[in-house]
Amino acid sequence: MAQVKKSNSSCLSEEKWYFLLFVFIGLILMAPSGLILRPCGCTNIDAVDSSKDMLALSNKKQLYKKFYVSLLGGQHKAPVQDETYDAIIASGTFAPGHLNSDAFGDLIRIAKPGAIITWSMRSDYGPSSPKFVNFDAEVEDLVKNGVWRHHVPRRTIESYLLGSDGYIYTMKKI
Repeated sequence: MAQVKKSNSSCLSEEKWYFLLFVFIGLILMAPSGLILRPCGCTNIDAVDSSKDMLALSNKKQLYKKFYVSLLGGQHKAPVQDETYDAIIASGTFAPGHLNSDAFGDLIRIAKPGAIITWSMRSDYGPSSPKFVNFDAEVEDLVKNGVWRHHVPRRTIESYLLGSDGYIYTMKKI
């Protein structure tokens, strides 16, 4: 669990503790985010990944307090209590063979009401992978059902990865 004390610094503005979870942190991609958060008062960050070895490798900078080795989506449920996190961050994890929209339920379950759930992904998965054909519709179904809302509109990022554009989604649990 990441503990971030909000202060009147340029990073965060209110007095509040935050608990953050980085999802499928493999390849150490999330470590720079943790380093950026430290000056803002982040003292604890939890991480979940399906690979124990990847968690160990990603923690060389000792950013994570708790590690959860777990798959997400389908029949898998993260070993985390309901409504634990104020923010859940996933970078490049929504991809064929990794996470798809069937992980939304578990991410929403472990997010507190009002939590931010944000992720980035390549924009070309819909045409290339059957599990991503209805991805945006599944995001919007959860909006229509009052489960979450867009905290900010989906952003398109040019040349996100390997010549593909990407998207950043930032949702807020209701």
